[in-house]
Parts: sequence; C-alpha cells; structure tokens
Amino acid sequence: MKGAKNPYALTALAEGLSAVAARQKAEDGTTVAAQAAAPLLQAIKDAKDPAALQALAEGLTAVAARMKAEDAAAAAGQAAATFLQAMKDAKPGGDLRALARGLAAVAARMKAEDAAAAAGQAAAALVQAMKNAKRLDSSNSLAEGLSAVATYLGAEDAARAAATLVQAIKATQDPSTLEQLARGLSAVAARMKAADAAAAAGQAAAALLQARKDAKHSYVQRAQLAAGLAAVSAGMGGKDDATALLEVMNDALNPKTVEQLARGLSAALSAVPPAEIPARSAIAASPVACPAGTGDPLAALTLLLPAAEPPPCRLSTQQLVELLKMPTCIGEARRVILDQLGNRYRRPFADVWEFVRFAEEQQLGLDLTSPPRKPEPAVALPPR
Repeated sequence: MKGAKNPYALTALAEGLSAVAARQKAEDGTTVAAQAAAPLLQAIKDAKDPAALQALAEGLTAVAARMKAEDAAAAAGQAAATFLQAMKDAKPGGDLRALARGLAAVAARMKAEDAAAAAGQAAAALVQAMKNAKRLDSSNSLAEGLSAVATYLGAEDAARAAATLVQAIKATQDPSTLEQLARGLSAVAARMKAADAAAAAGQAAAALLQARKDAKHSYVQRAQLAAGLAAVSAGMGGKDDATALLEVMNDALNPKTVEQLARGLSAALSAVPPAEIPARSAIAASPVACPAGTGDPLAALTLLLPAAEPPPCRLSTQQLVELLKMPTCIGEARRVILDQLGNRYRRPFADVWEFVRFAEEQQLGLDLTSPPRKPEPAVALPPR
C-alpha cells in the first residue's frame, strides 16, 4: 500500500487488507490495520478530487474497523478535518455530495460528539449551498449529501439547518428547487425533537401549498411540488390540509411520493398532533407498556391498548364523507379515508359502496348524495 498512488487502488487494497486482518489474531490484525491507515490518511490529505476523497474515506473506514477504537477515532478525526476544509474551499457547483458522503463514512468511526460536531459544520455548508444553487442537478446532489451527514447531526445543529431550509423554502418559487429543499428538510428533521420537527415541516408544507396556488405550473412542475410536499407531509395537520393533499396526490408521478402523501393525509386527519404520534408508537412498542413479572398480564394490557389503537380522526363522519365525494379522492387517498372510517366503526370497508351500505343499514343519517362541501374543522370529536 505504501507505494500505491492511485486513490482507487488504495481503497481496493485497504478493503482487501481489512478482510485479511479479520482472519488474523486480534492483535496482529490491529497492528496491520493501523499501519495501513497511515498511507490512506496521507492520500486523503493530498487528494483534490472529491470522488477520489470519498473512495479513500471508504477505504479508511474499512481498515478502521480492525483498529483499536481510540486509534480508529483519531484517524477518522484527521480525515474529517480534511473533508471539512475541502467543503469550505469548494467552488460553487463543486461536488459537495461526494465530500459529504466521504465525511459520513469516516464519521462512523469517530466519537459520537466529534461526529456530531463535524456533521453540524458539513450540514451548514450544504444548506448554504442549497440556498444558492442555480441548477437542478446541483440542488439534487446537495440534498443527497445532506441526507448522508444528517445521520450524525445533533438536535441543535439539525434545528439550525432546518430553520435555514424553511426560510429558503418560503423565499423560493421554483418547483424543482423547492422539492430538493424539502427533501433536505426531511433529512435533518429526523434528528430534531419531534415537536420542533413537526413545526418546521408544517411551515414548509404551508409554503409549498401556497407556491402551488400562486403560479401556473406544468405537469412536471406540479409533480415536483407534490414530491416536495410528500417529504414534509408528516408535519401537516391544519384544517385545510386534508383537502389540499387530496388534490396534490393526483399530481404525483412517483408511487413512493403517493405513499408518502398518503401517510401525510393520515397525519392531517389525526386528532393527535404530529409531534405526539412517534411517542404513542414508542409507548406501544415499549417493554414498559407490558412489563414482565408483574403477575397480572391483563392489567399490563390495559396500559398498552390506548397507545396501540389508531389515533382518533379530527373530522366527523359527515366531513369524511364530504372528502370521499370529491373527484380528487381516488386511489390511495380514498383508501386513507376508508381506513379512518374503518377505525371509527371498528370494521374494514373494502370500498366506498360497502361503507354506503353500512351507513344505510345503521341509519347514520349521512348526506351521501349532495355535491361535496369543503370540510370545516370539527368542534369536537364524535363519540366512538
């Protein structure tokens, strides 16, 4: 490895050496890996090409896996400093995505607090570059780079990045840029406190919906806005959001986008604030909810059931019916509404007509025939 100059050859050698070290005695493998780290670190310091730097980072990560933890953290820290400097020195349009991915690779071997600090600096650089990006391919690659480092962000750094992204979304009208900014926000929101993440996503969703109303867009541009809304739709929950999402779902071209929007529609219909939904799920899955050794499993079950039940819907049955009447309520959107009705009446509905038959048999007194009306916010939840 000492004589190798090509960064890609060095990476391949490092990965091979790591595999060999795994077969050696622990102390021998550790020694060999530590010796291999030196030329890789030097190559990282000397390299100028972002793609080569990313490859070298992956090679260093491979040998670091066989080193002592403190030695691996020290080597990864040195590499991270090089990557951060390269990101600061990068010219507009430079390949920050490769540098971010390289940094994320070495961050896996750093101490948690050091990795978080490095990721925070990288995220700040990437977010700033996203604000200034002029080309779609640039903002797309920057969003991917932000997703790579977001895994290691601390909550405070994630919140700062999110605040900048929300402001950029509010100040932007271009659909393609809005989509990538929303994707970036979704990546950092995963590292924030639930309440803060929901608030940021809600602000971004409102701005994206306004952008959709304010300008005439092509079919492709409407699909880009739909994809952006899908990325932040988990934070939606205003009184008009359900109706808006029904319309937006028909703009989506990607099945994954439709699936994300369907989850957003469920969140918008839920009477539980978006920030509280993860906590309910955690309670339902927690061993605390059903503690072992209590001697009374039925008592533990009474603690578990409320958290395990689907969240109640914020709209009345008639208001859900009004959504079903809308011509935009098709496919996945219709399925979400029927599932809400199924949760309320504790039985599944295969299609609209099965619900109509049920409503008539149970004499629910619903208006099933007049033209649809836009739902107003429910004053109180209907009885279960």
